[in-house]
Amino acid sequence: MRLRKKVLPSPAFDWFDKHPHTRLGEASASEIVEAMPDELANATVRTQLRFLEEKGAVTFHREGKRFLYRAVKPKKAAAKSALRSVLDTFFGGSIEDAVATHLSDPKSKLNVEQMDRLKDLIDKHSKPKEERQDGWPKMDRCGISVASY
Repeated sequence: MRLRKKVLPSPAFDWFDKHPHTRLGEASASEIVEAMPDELANATVRTQLRFLEEKGAVTFHREGKRFLYRAVKPKKAAAKSALRSVLDTFFGGSIEDAVATHLSDPKSKLNVEQMDRLKDLIDKHSKPKEERQDGWPKMDRCGISVASY
């Protein structure tokens, strides 16, 4: 069985989601280096961009002597994919086990607002579809859409 390499977060990838150039389209490696808050070498950013391109996270095209890069999917979509991978790899797909592990870590402290937000999300997902006002599908206790059975 051949393992697929996953796209891991990198400063260059994070930059694509946060920087105004990418909201308009694309940017060169030099523009990314100049705009990044951390001082990374140009070669480091180019290496990250090459890795991200190999993994399908960014694309590029040549414009004269410059290579212009563009994120393939938004950070939120990439985050969902990465989270699903972590859940499958380390927790057998169980969000419950992942949350329990996180909450059992003494370093993770939730404030009242964060706990209330989690309770609200759980309540939303536990309501039957006909009672729900947000249009989300009815979920079973594992968070899987009942329509997908």
